[in-house]
Amino acid sequence: MSNKFCHNLALASAFAFLVGCSEPASVEKSAEATPTAPAEAAPIDQTQQILAFLEETYSYFEQDGKSPPERNQVFDNSMLALMVADDEATPEDEMGTLDSDPLCSCQDYSIGKTVFQISEVTANSAKAHVKLVDSEVSLDLVKQGDDWRIHDVTSNDYSIRRAFIEAASSRAK
Repeated sequence: MSNKFCHNLALASAFAFLVGCSEPASVEKSAEATPTAPAEAAPIDQTQQILAFLEETYSYFEQDGKSPPERNQVFDNSMLALMVADDEATPEDEMGTLDSDPLCSCQDYSIGKTVFQISEVTANSAKAHVKLVDSEVSLDLVKQGDDWRIHDVTSNDYSIRRAFIEAASSRAK
């Protein structure tokens, strides 16, 4: 491995670790319920913005032939850094760290209708639970500029962020 690659991987891992360790303040909200907002709660339009982001992100699952969104339209910068480092470290004829679509924990793009439950909305972070026909995933969301992005995806206690960091760590040994 080149020194530049190792340096970039170390920076990406350190950044991802630091960002991944911050806990969002939590205010319970649901996209399905009318919230009673405490004084520090994020405006209700935050939930609507998150719902619009999720609907656009997951729309390709419901439409045959629609291409998945570009990673930079879905994931935050720290997750993108981990993905790029994984891509660069993976030989061309081998599979990278992920062996399925992280947005559904599946390999089939035609999975039917999705149901979203949004909670713990603040001005800069939120959580979402996504129910699909054959699977469920939980998303940690963050505000990046004016847009919402996915910070991590978990399914059955499997975190893609943790998987990328562990893969980078094992490659560095």
